[in-house]
Amino acid sequence: MDVLAMKQYTWPKDGGKATEADIDGAYADKAEEYRMALLEMAAENDEELMMKFLDEMTLSDEEALKGIRLGMVDRSIFPVVLVSAERNIGTDRMLDIMSEIVPGVNDMPAPKNTNGDEVPYDENGPLSIYFFKTSVESHIGEVSYFKVMSGILKAGADLTNMTRGSKERLAQINVVCGQGKTPIEEIHAGDIGAAVKLKDVRCGNTLNEKGCEYVFDFIQYPAPKFQRAIRALNESETEKLGAVLNRMHEEDPTLLIEQSKELRQTIVSGQGEFHLRTLKWNIENNDKIQIEYQEPRIPYRETITKARTRHLQVR
Repeated sequence: MDVLAMKQYTWPKDGGKATEADIDGAYADKAEEYRMALLEMAAENDEELMMKFLDEMTLSDEEALKGIRLGMVDRSIFPVVLVSAERNIGTDRMLDIMSEIVPGVNDMPAPKNTNGDEVPYDENGPLSIYFFKTSVESHIGEVSYFKVMSGILKAGADLTNMTRGSKERLAQINVVCGQGKTPIEEIHAGDIGAAVKLKDVRCGNTLNEKGCEYVFDFIQYPAPKFQRAIRALNESETEKLGAVLNRMHEEDPTLLIEQSKELRQTIVSGQGEFHLRTLKWNIENNDKIQIEYQEPRIPYRETITKARTRHLQVR
């Protein structure tokens, strides 16, 4: 039920195109109550809209969409859309809603670099891109996702990794739709793209053209809260397990891996027991390595080597 359009949508059990109708009378009063709450929330983001809402107790669809969009800009409104991708239920409505209310990058406050300076999404500005995600796909390898923070990125650009101090050539850039990747010649400020098999790029790195000094640090990862020692049940797979763990850290930086020489154990740290159980399932089912968790050893740094008798003098 869409309380903005006051329409009811019904999808076939197996998905497909929805049937649109007026809201069922049994739910009409409740829908109107939610509609008024939504309109009031939208009006709160603009003085003119608020004055009209107080005078007329309503807003047009266009005015409501404007208010919701403003609320998303200042992060006072977070729309939630229920869909089933598996059955293709609600996905068309979700796309409609996104096209109607989601603000463009130029409507949002300009992001700030690590110096606290605002960097607008300007196609005419110096080229700077920020890598925010890494995944590994079996038939491609490492895929690095980035956002163009400023300027225009063209295929074949030579950039400097401001975080790691290395040089990087982006021979090919892609736009992504699901698992599909389409090569393109250029991508503009505010847009998201992907590159494959880069030499020395990690999640959270900033890459710039020569002369640009921007550095971005948007992602602050939480500290680990749970840790276990991990080992392969088959010792011959120990090296393979290490490579898998390093790959998984690249995909999920909240998963920390430590080769402890002191304990002679490999320590994995995550956000909780479920996090590490998920890691174990992935290793055993996707990478076909049987593993076990153990309690990390305690690093005793002081050891009693001999007894000593202490004499007490009684007065």
